[in-house]
Amino acid sequence: MKIERLVKIVTLGQTVIVDDLDRSEVEVTPGAYKVYKVRGGRWDNYAFLFAHESVTNLDEQIARLDLDGTYSVEGGTYGLMTKASGDVDELWEKTLYDGDDYGYVAYTNEGDGSYTMYTNPERTLFLLDDEDIYMDELIGERYSDYSVDAHDDVDGFHLEDGTVTVYYMEPVPGARGHRTNIEYPIVEGKRTIDGIADALADVLKRIMDGYDACQKAWEERKKEQN
Repeated sequence: MKIERLVKIVTLGQTVIVDDLDRSEVEVTPGAYKVYKVRGGRWDNYAFLFAHESVTNLDEQIARLDLDGTYSVEGGTYGLMTKASGDVDELWEKTLYDGDDYGYVAYTNEGDGSYTMYTNPERTLFLLDDEDIYMDELIGERYSDYSVDAHDDVDGFHLEDGTVTVYYMEPVPGARGHRTNIEYPIVEGKRTIDGIADALADVLKRIMDGYDACQKAWEERKKEQN
């Protein structure tokens, strides 16, 4: 993940609004934040990184980011805006169009309807990512030799009680694939995001191995027919 440019410096209060649909509130370390547009991931999409004035080593803190939550988007916009008295929708729109100092709000990639937010333990660094840039890079560190089809065959995952369940289409040699799931425990002491990346990388490898098995089965049938 690479920084493309510094977009703005804003001041945030302790409680911020993070989406335009549910008006979800999260706590941050109050103060001045540098807002960076960053790029990365398998398809070079963008995300926004909010770094508190106390952060002196971005790379070090990015390596400490972990999952904060997934938030819904109604108007294709996301950001961090200080909670204030007044009409939230009006203030959100003002922050988007006028660059008001309540915070920073921008458009998502392709008008996406949800995004994932990551933060460090001190809540001084926030990554707003609607295209799984951070996740893609973590998966790529573990297993990168997968196709677009394999990526599309992963339906998603669910995290609950220290277990991540991954849902995917399993290739079956000589037959149609079928939808299934597999559970992975999150190892205690490991970042949640690392446990999820481990699970997704393993499933992608399973899918690619399944493709290979299907190809071999097809070749064997072809030999028999000849």
